[in-house]
Amino acid sequence: MFRRILTFLKSAGLRQKLKAAMVYSYVFWIVFGLVLYWTFPWDSIKTLMVTEFEARTGTNVQIDKFEPIRMSGLQFEGVRISRAEEPDVTLADIDMVRMRTHLGSLLTGRLIVDYDLEAYGGGLSGVFESREYTKHALAVNFRDLDLNKYRFAALVGDYASFNLYGNLSGHVNLFVNDKDKKQNKGEVNLSFANLRMTDAVVVSKSLPPVVFEPGAINMAFDRKGFDISEWVMNGDNLSVNVAGDLALREPFERSRLNFTAKFRPSETMLDAVPELTLAAEPDDEGWFNVRLRGTVEKPSTSF
Repeated sequence: MFRRILTFLKSAGLRQKLKAAMVYSYVFWIVFGLVLYWTFPWDSIKTLMVTEFEARTGTNVQIDKFEPIRMSGLQFEGVRISRAEEPDVTLADIDMVRMRTHLGSLLTGRLIVDYDLEAYGGGLSGVFESREYTKHALAVNFRDLDLNKYRFAALVGDYASFNLYGNLSGHVNLFVNDKDKKQNKGEVNLSFANLRMTDAVVVSKSLPPVVFEPGAINMAFDRKGFDISEWVMNGDNLSVNVAGDLALREPFERSRLNFTAKFRPSETMLDAVPELTLAAEPDDEGWFNVRLRGTVEKPSTSF
């Protein structure tokens, strides 16, 4: 009986029809995907992303080139971020940003985005994950960022100017829960090498150049506050060590400060800025100790 059924199916050409149907199905979905890819409003997506970013950060964003990649990815080239009120002041100049979404994760209610960024002679890479639209995790890895390519004048403004050379590496991990802020936590671990500062002017005072030994900056935060466990910068004309914590309060202006900064200038640095000796006396090893206490709204310093 079974053989008769198989013979009937073969004679009816059902196998060929099934093959033809499968081929047609594959071709249909391939063509559908290509048409969707070619006709998708990518420019509208770009405009939406730029508008949202500018609104949240108060900046201007310019992009030289924008294109989709790998069906679920986007690539930006020549990204320039500047202040909204001062368009000529560049905050970031990025060569390339590439992002790719894990489409399968969307089926489980998660958004996972891999990203790569090339800027300042090095790059960053990592992953962003969002669950239930309220829990967000961000991982960032730095590799050999050339500090000389960044315009620090955009940050320090009219108070100081300097040229900074060296390479920055490290990683950042953050976790944010919009509904339960008690779960917020994160860490920042950075290391630098070949760091040197030249042509420094602070409040109209010209400083001698400083060459720093390899050092590290390690920070962490959680629902209780912000903690600096290590900030070590030892140089020939200036050494700086910072440690302490910020205890969060509501509102933020009432948060408590508890920081201790130590700096040890060389004789050359003291000759350039003699005012340093007027504020306090150094200890036996030549360190000046500064304590920052009080609140964010009303900080107080002691020596």
